[in-house]
Amino acid sequence: MTSTGKHSPVICTDDAWILFASDSPPTVDDLKEKVVGAYAGTPASLWWSIGDHEVYHYETQVGEILGEGYEDLDDSSHPYSFVHSSGPGSMKNMAENTRHLIETCGGPLTALVDLCREADIEFFPRVRMNSHYEIDPAHPAYGKFRREHPEWLIGRPGEEIAEGSIQWGIRTGKDYAFPQVREYMAGIISELFERFDVDGVEMDFYRHPAFFRIEEAYQNRYLMTDLIRHVRDRMNAVGDQRGKHLKLAVRVAATIRDSMRIGLDVEHWMAEGLVDIVVVGGGHVPFETPVEEFVEAARGTGCLVYGCINSGRHLDEKNIRALASRFWGQGASGVYLYNYYTMSPEWNRRVLN
Repeated sequence: MTSTGKHSPVICTDDAWILFASDSPPTVDDLKEKVVGAYAGTPASLWWSIGDHEVYHYETQVGEILGEGYEDLDDSSHPYSFVHSSGPGSMKNMAENTRHLIETCGGPLTALVDLCREADIEFFPRVRMNSHYEIDPAHPAYGKFRREHPEWLIGRPGEEIAEGSIQWGIRTGKDYAFPQVREYMAGIISELFERFDVDGVEMDFYRHPAFFRIEEAYQNRYLMTDLIRHVRDRMNAVGDQRGKHLKLAVRVAATIRDSMRIGLDVEHWMAEGLVDIVVVGGGHVPFETPVEEFVEAARGTGCLVYGCINSGRHLDEKNIRALASRFWGQGASGVYLYNYYTMSPEWNRRVLN
């Protein structure tokens, strides 16, 4: 059941920057002014990342909250930002700020849902379906799920894998061939729309794009389709109770063939009406990304297709406008701006409009 009603032509993602950038605990007013308020007067929706590596920075009752069970989160002892080493010093801030918001207002998701509703801004939490960052298993950001069940990872315990190979790079990711992995992630995803009055949920399959052992990915694509179908069914049930259609979005590889190769049968998902929005790629080669093949596959299904623009590749406004024009010319319903959350409200009003 897909929706062809009102939609935002621009999707803006946010990696919860305010939780790791704030030295003093953020308040609901800070979220209103600095996060939600940054998109006031624009045609954008806000899609908010909830965490990584099965460690989350929101009021989950299903997953692991960052910092839970650790008495000392001294960043000098754990030289990682949250999931990687590019920004040391923020993990403690993120954990403390998350806990502060949970104690004072119920949590960041509780506050953001209400604030976005008041501002008439569509709000989606974003779920990273896998992550292959190089993290010490003893590190708090590694996550108990993988630490306690290494047998459910793509690389098996004790297996010899050539360092530097693709297999080496994805070895620490969850293997969705195991029903325990699929059940766990179904619980994480479903909690987001069952407990919170969100407009939809994004299942981000691009960050990072490996979910099975390489030689098993294509043949296991039906398992990922079963997971998508399970989530869709639960979404429909909740939506029926609330009298609204909850949207399911997926971000996938930059071509249909590559998506299929890694176990994502996107064409089937669209044809069966399992997904409402497909975001194409990571914006790394946007001028070469064949958005039109997804548009053609979605024809007649009601599924919306968005092209991705990545701030790490394009900050020049002329390039952003050129890409938006290209995507719309190919039939896309809008653009997905990845990691532009550091831009000013003035930039948002000028460029997004």
